[in-house]
Amino acid sequence: MVETTNIEINTCYVKVPNNDLEIDAYLAQPAHKATFGAVKFFQKFLASIATLRISPN
Repeated sequence: MVETTNIEINTCYVKVPNNDLEIDAYLAQPAHKATFGAVKFFQKFLASIATLRISPN
């Protein structure tokens, strides 16, 4: 059986620096200190955009 608990979460939009580029990101983190599991999500879209620009079609 899985036990669930409502946890207060602080959220905000941030900018992640990457060389001369700043990438918009969304940050969500627990409001209180404790031990929690984590999920990291990185969407790979920059390579697709570069491919579209190079493609002759």
